[in-house]
Amino acid sequence: MRSTRRNREAGQMSILMTLLALAVIFVGITLMVIGQASDARGKAQKAADAAALAAAEQAKTSWVSTWLTSLSPYRPSRTDSGHLPPDPHGYGLPAAWTGSGAATNYAGLNSNSTLTSYVPQRAGWRTIHIEVETLSEDLEPVGTGDRWLGVPRSTANATAEIRVRPGVQCLPEADWETGLGSPTLVSWSLHCTGHGYGVIEATYRASTGFSAEYDASTFGRLFEVRLVG
Repeated sequence: MRSTRRNREAGQMSILMTLLALAVIFVGITLMVIGQASDARGKAQKAADAAALAAAEQAKTSWVSTWLTSLSPYRPSRTDSGHLPPDPHGYGLPAAWTGSGAATNYAGLNSNSTLTSYVPQRAGWRTIHIEVETLSEDLEPVGTGDRWLGVPRSTANATAEIRVRPGVQCLPEADWETGLGSPTLVSWSLHCTGHGYGVIEATYRASTGFSAEYDASTFGRLFEVRLVG
């Protein structure tokens, strides 16, 4: 009788130990999967932030180039002081699309991430937002949790803002040649001031077909790039 009871108790204990071991294994796998998922989210966010900033920097360079190059046909008036060159505002959104390549490259440099969405949009006067989404996943399945539940992956979003710094104003200054005939425009310059940078200048000369002459990095200081979400 006592032997039968001991065998039954031993059997019950064995079952309990097995269940306890399985519970410990399950908890361990769950914690591992949660940790890997959290790591994937972190990688995806890092990739999204880097992609958004890289795209915004590229877009800023294109914004400066598109704006100043597009002013080549502009001619200042000798009599109408209100005849001003076009503001940079109108050139921001087209330039923002040029950042998609940089976003793709920077997303790929961060822990097996890929760019899944790229959306530029106006966010206000002289301000453009670039929204990106990235997907990150482990390079290859590792461990029991991955074999059971698949490779951890996660998406993340980031938004970078490009804007002309507040207070920036750009005005033309022309050089006319006067003689016996009608005055001739020899050259004109776009003088931009504001934000404590002094005068930043782009020059357009008749001798070069009024093509834009400027320093891109100097003009780039009139713009600001930052993460906003």
